[in-house]
Amino acid sequence: MGFTYVNVTVHGKKASRDIKMLVGTGSTYIVLDPGIIRELDVPTPVLSVYALETLGLKVNPRTGELEEISPEGGYLL
Repeated sequence: MGFTYVNVTVHGKKASRDIKMLVGTGSTYIVLDPGIIRELDVPTPVLSVYALETLGLKVNPRTGELEEISPEGGYLL
């Protein structure tokens, strides 16, 4: 089994750039070099549902606020 790479275009507020990225079929997150993030002025980082669940939180769609999933907290606590 080898590695799979793709060329993607990342669009930011300041510019766009073609980047060769490694495809991680088991990955949950997108990882960009901090220098590219600054160069392109990419939008605010996103806190994923996986991170929220790990912390024992969820978003209430009516209020937009974070709520505790369970009294004992997240999976890592």
